[in-house]
Amino acid sequence: APTNFCVTQKIASHAAITARQANIRVTQKVGFRQRQKQRQRQKQKQRQGQGGGGWIHRRVDPRVERAVGPRHTVEDMNLLLTRLAALWTALGLIGGLGYRELTRSQGFEGSTQLAVVHTHALVLGTLMMLVPLVLNQLFGLAADRRFRWGVWTWTVGAAITIGMQTVKGSLQVLDSGAATSKALAGISGLGHMTLTAAFVLLFLALLTRVAATPETARA
Repeated sequence: APTNFCVTQKIASHAAITARQANIRVTQKVGFRQRQKQRQRQKQKQRQGQGGGGWIHRRVDPRVERAVGPRHTVEDMNLLLTRLAALWTALGLIGGLGYRELTRSQGFEGSTQLAVVHTHALVLGTLMMLVPLVLNQLFGLAADRRFRWGVWTWTVGAAITIGMQTVKGSLQVLDSGAATSKALAGISGLGHMTLTAAFVLLFLALLTRVAATPETARA
């Protein structure tokens, strides 16, 4: 009888150890799957521009979903805006140097559009790329195609406007009659209309995101 009792006790102990090991393996598998699902959700939020790096966390509203195209991350758009801001800064500095050198070489002392090329490049270019960068970081605007179209439309409009200022200002310094051409004025007006369209796109994207959720700031 004692022998049978010892054998039974050993079998029960072995069964308990086996059950514990099986439970540990099951728990590890469940934990691994949960971690996998969590990582997948985080990646999906990052692709939607809703997670990682934002100061304000907002849910995607159906009104926003209808306006979005292919997924663009906040980080990708921030990198693009930073590069555009750097490019406009370089163009603004070159414009200021060109104005100084051209007027000095021609002995020009009058007023010319060339004098405001560098300030327009820095304001319409550099500053107006840095402002959307901050708004994109705050509200995740990269997911909205209207925001992306607005950025590129603004870039084209600023290029037309500043380019025409450069051409007209250079002609004024060179004392050319073409400086008063109506064609230059017409192209400059086209640049201003392009900037207006960009403003509309940017504000539509911003208003949609601001109205999407009631949260205003992270604690």
